[in-house]
Amino acid sequence: MQESKEFPTSRAYTTLTDEPKFAEPIPNVTVALGRDAALPCVVENLGEYKVAWIHIDRQMILTIHRHVITKVQRFSVSHDSQKTWLLHVSGVQQEDRGYYMCQVNTNPMINQVGYLQVV
Repeated sequence: MQESKEFPTSRAYTTLTDEPKFAEPIPNVTVALGRDAALPCVVENLGEYKVAWIHIDRQMILTIHRHVITKVQRFSVSHDSQKTWLLHVSGVQQEDRGYYMCQVNTNPMINQVGYLQVV
């Protein structure tokens, strides 16, 4: 008996290939104290899933989808109606330095991290 070498063509297989994925890494950003910074998260095939931004060092959820969760008013989020979600930090302070995670609520969740350096 010989095994079939064909790839499955069921809907389940097609759905897997349509799962969200990151199109590019989050760049590390360097910004002068008091200036504005933006960290991009580029996600393909987002569908009904949501993007969230988290400041890892402060263990703080910043945004979920288009909503700002943190009470720190210097953080905001924008979306270009394509694939890019931008986390904006206005008037950057020393405490804003650190690792920022962009995550998508897939199961299991996917995430990537970028670093904001303040000089």
